[in-house]
Amino acid sequence: MLKSVPSDKLSNQNLNLDLEDPPVERVLEILWFVGDDTLGFKIRHLDRPETKRGILSTVCSLFDPLGFAAPVALAARSLVQDLWKANVGWDEPLGEEFLSKWRTWKTQLPSLSQLRIPRSYILQDGDPQDCKLQLHVFLDASEAGYGASSYLRAEYPDGRVSLYLHHGEG
Repeated sequence: MLKSVPSDKLSNQNLNLDLEDPPVERVLEILWFVGDDTLGFKIRHLDRPETKRGILSTVCSLFDPLGFAAPVALAARSLVQDLWKANVGWDEPLGEEFLSKWRTWKTQLPSLSQLRIPRSYILQDGDPQDCKLQLHVFLDASEAGYGASSYLRAEYPDGRVSLYLHHGEG
């Protein structure tokens, strides 16, 4: 079957497995840091105009199919909602209240690139059969939006506890 796919459509077959300088791969706009097997974000597209169009474009560029950036994105989506309610035009200058909120959010956004999420929920040490595993799920709804957080709690036979967190939003 692979022979029927044009070579320029195939993934890179030359994998970098150098443990001294592990690669960073991109999957659905999410970064995969191969060395420590974590996921993260690359923040870009922050130089758009300070208009409803520019803000919406920037917010939509934060592609997060797994919902890890949901708490961050919710504040910007709420701002977009406020712009709609205030009947702000697509390209008209924003009022100071909106500009202040937008600039604060935009200056804090690059810190999201420091976030690292373990890719796997596989327990790092110990046999999962020897652990007590619990899945906890919380749902929340407000005027700003709704969301869910879930985490896996693993309790080892020696009493140690590990938590593996996941967020989502709508």
